[in-house]
Amino acid sequence: MKNLILFIGIIFLFYNCTKKNETTVIIDIENMKKDTAMFILIPFGEKFSNKFKTVNITDGKFKFDTLINKPHLGIIIPNAYYKKLPNGDKYPIPSKSINFFLYPNDKIQIKGEIKEYRTEFTVDGNILNKQFSQYWSSNLDDFENQCKLMFQGDSISIINPNDSSLILIDRKIHDATKMKNGNIIRFIKENPDFEISAFLLFDRSEEVIREYYNNLSENVKLSDYGKLLQNKINTWNQIKIGSKAPVFELINIDNNKIRLHEILGKRKFVVLDFWGSWCGPCMMEMPKMKEFHSQHKEQIELIGIACRDTKNNWIEAIKKHDLNWTQLFNGNENQDISVKYGIKGYPTKVIINPNGTIEGIYLGVNDDFFIKMSELLNKEKTTTNKV
Repeated sequence: MKNLILFIGIIFLFYNCTKKNETTVIIDIENMKKDTAMFILIPFGEKFSNKFKTVNITDGKFKFDTLINKPHLGIIIPNAYYKKLPNGDKYPIPSKSINFFLYPNDKIQIKGEIKEYRTEFTVDGNILNKQFSQYWSSNLDDFENQCKLMFQGDSISIINPNDSSLILIDRKIHDATKMKNGNIIRFIKENPDFEISAFLLFDRSEEVIREYYNNLSENVKLSDYGKLLQNKINTWNQIKIGSKAPVFELINIDNNKIRLHEILGKRKFVVLDFWGSWCGPCMMEMPKMKEFHSQHKEQIELIGIACRDTKNNWIEAIKKHDLNWTQLFNGNENQDISVKYGIKGYPTKVIINPNGTIEGIYLGVNDDFFIKMSELLNKEKTTTNKV
């Protein structure tokens, strides 16, 4: 098999650094043919970036210079990461991505083999990579099984949405997802002295994070990802019903700055709807949100805040679905509003009263938010009539 050797790096000049910290990444992946790959670098603690470098693979070699002055998460997504559905659309297979961790002056080497539904690889160069390699190899079978089932299910639904086998596949996907998530928790529980356990814990639910954070060793709590977990917990402790809503400034679809403190008091309530064009449940709920806005726009200032999105997809979704209330783009890399509000999933709606106090926080698609708004508006109406 022909090996693909990549010398990858990206020059980051966004920081004031007087010393150049050159980092080298060498990748050797079997079975990767002439291809292209997306190379993404995300500084620890920052949200997933839509910015990436496209690498054109020629004769199996490519070289970059890498300059970083802080730790980064690296992600490599080859074109082979996608499989074609029966309708020709590309379908992502996450078990084929390559993840690794970079520190200034590291010498990282990644070796492995790419297959139909998985990429087997190991990474060295620092202790976090060695720990991640251990996690990846121990959980890859279940991850691959989940991704394979999801691809098969979507393929069948395109050919025949009424195929009876979809019921069985959905059940298998549920079981595979449960197995994969259970393995992640077991790995965290069995390795409380691994910093990678803090990384794996970062995207779990609040309940799981609070439970297993306490089991981590003191050294892990003081590590980069341990500190990020503590910051997330601190935010959750601050952002709750009865607390003051964090102020912010974001850009609307016309590139005008919108500031929360300038909106408070103009309506009886402000509702922040954290959503994304990529989020199926968010888009499924939009017709109901449109009806809600139409009925209460004189009493409520509804503000959509697009998260983890691209500007083009955000604008396209607004126009396509006629989302005619205030829409803001959470694209400021230095001020992630979803982090300030401790958002755990999408959609999430936050109700704020005219005094800037949080009246309710509602995660997911359900009627609890609409019931609460009816109660608040009826209470406000009753109070006004008495006066």
